[in-house]
Amino acid sequence: MLGIAHCHRNEIFHDTNYRIPENHILRKIDLDVDFIFIRKFVASYYSYGKGRPSLDPIIYFKMQILLYLFRLKSIRALCLEIQYNLLYRWFLGLGPRDKGPDHSTLSHEKKRLGLRPHSKIFEHVVHLCENAGIIGGNRVVADASLIKANASKASLKRHAEVIPIKKEEPKKVRKSKKTKVKKKKKARKGRFISNKTHTSSSDPSAKLVSRSGGLLALYYKIHTIIDAKSRVILDCNITSGNVMEQTELQYRINQVFFRFGYKFDEVIADRLYGTGSNYDFLNRNGITAYIPIRDDNVCGGVHSTEFLDYDDDNDRYTCLKGEHLKPMKSVLPYGTKQYSTSVLHCRDCQFIPKCFPKGFKNVGKRCLRHKHEDKMLAAKKRMNTVNFKRRSVERKWKVEGIFGEGKDNHGLERSKFRGRENVQIQAYMISMVQNIKRLFALRRKDPKISVKVAMAATQ
Repeated sequence: MLGIAHCHRNEIFHDTNYRIPENHILRKIDLDVDFIFIRKFVASYYSYGKGRPSLDPIIYFKMQILLYLFRLKSIRALCLEIQYNLLYRWFLGLGPRDKGPDHSTLSHEKKRLGLRPHSKIFEHVVHLCENAGIIGGNRVVADASLIKANASKASLKRHAEVIPIKKEEPKKVRKSKKTKVKKKKKARKGRFISNKTHTSSSDPSAKLVSRSGGLLALYYKIHTIIDAKSRVILDCNITSGNVMEQTELQYRINQVFFRFGYKFDEVIADRLYGTGSNYDFLNRNGITAYIPIRDDNVCGGVHSTEFLDYDDDNDRYTCLKGEHLKPMKSVLPYGTKQYSTSVLHCRDCQFIPKCFPKGFKNVGKRCLRHKHEDKMLAAKKRMNTVNFKRRSVERKWKVEGIFGEGKDNHGLERSKFRGRENVQIQAYMISMVQNIKRLFALRRKDPKISVKVAMAATQ
């Protein structure tokens, strides 16, 4: 049965104005955010009029705010703080004689609610920011960052289905004066581990990732989309640490559209998102991509198409001499085709200095073409514009600043729990806390922004 707590905060502070500063974040949240909307989202998870009253869901979500806003180590540490921290008890509405919730109660409540209510409350805070008028909505920034998993490499177990490779016996070599036998290299000490051969027994969703320095560790990855104007987080998705950024961009943009109805004009991201399929997706949806090209060999480099004309009807290139470069049978990764012509056409050609700037090596002219070459060429031309360079600088301090704030101040650097769903809940709560901070920070700069008006618009 859904429990409803009675507020006894006046027994702690009779004069709130005297005891709690006006600019304290908890006082701002308590004054301007009405948490009654939480009961609407979680009412279906409790039986009506049956059983023992549960922990009030408002207290549960307020404790989540305290846990991540002040970067407390764990739920146990939070429950210990509530026993003697009067400010926390005032924020939760507990009196001096009220017993604080036990850590096992919070764990049971999180397991009961699951992922969906946490997602809905995160979306509700985004709607608060939208109705307050601080979200631009036409430009977004996408990026990803690693989160260290709550598991060590000692928990890695070898897959049962992996068959050990038999070592071949070395061939016997006759020793002679003329033939020198090479010494075998000593085998490296330790065991070989990878995601193909090993899985963590404590957290199977976490995957091995090698960061700069060559050290392997278990990680998750958070894929985030923020509004470029206000830095409000619009979407945060948790995947295993080995999932690449470019594979998530299209799905995350669709999720933001279905959740909030935003239609973007621009998407800003780093080089890892610069694939042909992403350019094609953004172009089909009328979105300008401020994303550097990922592969330098495409649209330039060694196999440049600078002095070649492409014939779309016949699928071939024509060089300056008038000879045709036809597609080869082999198809390279990412849908890239290779075109070539005979060396006989190039050997005595007068345009060798243009086609082979590094010197002719008795090989016919070759070039590469991606299946989304036109979109990638447009993106490459955009890279030389002033707007593109400004967007690149904007991306660095905005989205990377969000990750830095989350890791330094709110505990995003390491997962507190195990399992992808629990880490996703942690990401939603941290993003909600950061959005609340953005809302109050922008309201301080512009007093016309009213949180209460936004609350009324979302009811």
